[in-house]
Amino acid sequence: MTGWWFCYVPKLLVVPFYTIFAFHPLVISTFKFNKMKNTIGLGIISTIVFSSLFLSKSRAQSKSDGSLEEVKRAIAESNTIYYQSYSKNDSSLFMNRYTEDCIIRWEYGPVVRGHKGALDLFKASYDEMGLRNGKLVTKKVYATKDGYFAEEGLWQSRKNNQYFDSGTFFALWKKTSKGWKTFRHNFTSDSDHIFK
Repeated sequence: MTGWWFCYVPKLLVVPFYTIFAFHPLVISTFKFNKMKNTIGLGIISTIVFSSLFLSKSRAQSKSDGSLEEVKRAIAESNTIYYQSYSKNDSSLFMNRYTEDCIIRWEYGPVVRGHKGALDLFKASYDEMGLRNGKLVTKKVYATKDGYFAEEGLWQSRKNNQYFDSGTFFALWKKTSKGWKTFRHNFTSDSDHIFK
């Protein structure tokens, strides 16, 4: 009889003990604290992730070192100077539009490098080809991943005040100590192109 009663004692004691332990204020507070730690941890991680994304975006914008509107204004001024240099026969105006390490590519000519190359190009196009006027028209300007600004547009040149050729161009603009300069300039010719 004693043995029969004793075998049920552990079960009778376990249920109240489990109930007391599970709902003890210390256990509940510990559970809430752990839950709160997890919530705080997730909040900290989320803050770090979003801060990193924001900072990387800010760095990308600062790397280009200029606002889009600022660059557009500089491009408009420089593009006006481009053919003014021909009408004034001023090679320095033409040359100083470009960075010292510029590269200029024409569809029908050799690759031109640096200020000396730009100067030689101006002299050849003015003296030998007879270019006197023209215009560059910007169609699109946008920042690139490597910190430059890209320009896409149309060009037209005039030889002895008569239409000579036209086409499209692509330019990369770089911020220098002397302002925004053309770093890369690629021209393609399209004689049948209707320039407006």
